[in-house]
Amino acid sequence: MTVPTGEERHGVTRRTVIKAGLAGATATALPLGGLLRVIAEGSGGNSPPVTSFSVPLPRPPKAIPVGTTPEGLPLYVFHEREALVPILPGLPPTKIWGYEGTTPGPTISMRAGQKIVVRQVNELTTGTTTHLHGGDTDAVYDGYPTQLVPPGSSFDHVYTGEGETATLWYHDHAIHRTGENVYAGLAGMFLVSDANERSLPLPKGRFDVPLVIQDRLFDKDAQLVYPFEDPRTHQVLQQGVFGDTFLVNGAPRPFMRVARRKYRFRVLNGCNARVLTLALSTGEAMTVIASEHQLFEHPVDTTTLHMATSERYQVVIDFSKYPVGSKIVLRNEFEGDPGDPFSEALTREIMRFDVVADVKDPSSVPADLAPQEPLGVPTVHRTWEFHRSGGQWRINDEVFEENRVDAVLKNGTTELWTLVNGGGGWIHPIHPHLVSFKVLDRNGSPPEPWEVGAKDTVSLGQGDVVRIQFDVDENKEGKYVFHCHNVEHEDDDMMTNIQFVL
Repeated sequence: MTVPTGEERHGVTRRTVIKAGLAGATATALPLGGLLRVIAEGSGGNSPPVTSFSVPLPRPPKAIPVGTTPEGLPLYVFHEREALVPILPGLPPTKIWGYEGTTPGPTISMRAGQKIVVRQVNELTTGTTTHLHGGDTDAVYDGYPTQLVPPGSSFDHVYTGEGETATLWYHDHAIHRTGENVYAGLAGMFLVSDANERSLPLPKGRFDVPLVIQDRLFDKDAQLVYPFEDPRTHQVLQQGVFGDTFLVNGAPRPFMRVARRKYRFRVLNGCNARVLTLALSTGEAMTVIASEHQLFEHPVDTTTLHMATSERYQVVIDFSKYPVGSKIVLRNEFEGDPGDPFSEALTREIMRFDVVADVKDPSSVPADLAPQEPLGVPTVHRTWEFHRSGGQWRINDEVFEENRVDAVLKNGTTELWTLVNGGGGWIHPIHPHLVSFKVLDRNGSPPEPWEVGAKDTVSLGQGDVVRIQFDVDENKEGKYVFHCHNVEHEDDDMMTNIQFVL
């Protein structure tokens, strides 16, 4: 199937708009087929007020196979389409782009080693490509940014479950349009379980809850606004797009009724640019049992959990310590997000847990969760610097070019990468496709306690130097991308190609 490249999709790309804005012209958001509104002159840029904790937390629908392929593999079919969904109470429904018309999209759950097929049917007005973030996926199914599925077409992705438990997510990855397409709703969770995890007495079933945290901006009619310019100065937001209303699983600052027992949460920072530091209003610790891939060797207790865009963590919160009637707020304690034009007061409260009942709790968090495989001895060392120059985001002073490969990774080797934040007050969540890695150190010191697990995204803070290491053992070949997962930085070409060879 021949699909158009990003430059062929439409006459004007977001990249050209950003360049014009940085050159001094007034930047406006692309219309995304008329879906997303822009901040107009003098609009103030504030969403309609929403009473916190006035709507219940929804759960994304569970994906169900529609049948099997001729090879006998479970077949899921997702239609990417525009839909009207109620988001802000008392206001008209919001137009979104969603998988099966929902945002977040349906949650896929599968077992490690299982193979499935997910057919993406594009019923939208622009080309899309779907990436399983963190997936051990053949290159042809990885959602390369220029391998777009045109409107009216479909594409079958073959996914193989990780070798161990994993909290993944899938989202659009279209060249120069990822930020807008994800903001419009094209994202969902993808969970993998393994035999070890299933054997442990961790909270399961309805006590295992995905939390997709996003920030969005709305106009007075509850329609999405994509504010990649500051409403006060009309300058491009170099740090990316921020909203002033937290959504959790698509609901604005919701509440969740909980019993006095332990709950397991799969938390995704699904914001375009916003960094989160999660904390409970009580000051009590949360127990982190996993990052993106595999359970930790031992659980980690922490009162704060830092999450850059696209990072995921599995967190257990024990509500048995709170009496019935208690109300515990999940807060964002991160200070000083660069480029955020909105009031910090609007982006503090995320959701609330309301303790409503006494129940028996058979679950527990074992002191030993999963053995960790030692990494090999590094055979290849690389340094990657992330910075801004000439009005664009760059990696090692280069912007993305589809036909340039900046690293060749050979199966059977072990790579050690040094990631350098090369200037400015910016934060870069770094994500190489296909591999999972271990964080060795941060600025010469041990990584944060919750960074001990296998990860596919790491926060590169202001001035940070972070070292990561991974074995190239996926037995895959082909071209994949490696990029900043602040999706506006990615759209502005802070991305490069890495080639895997056998």
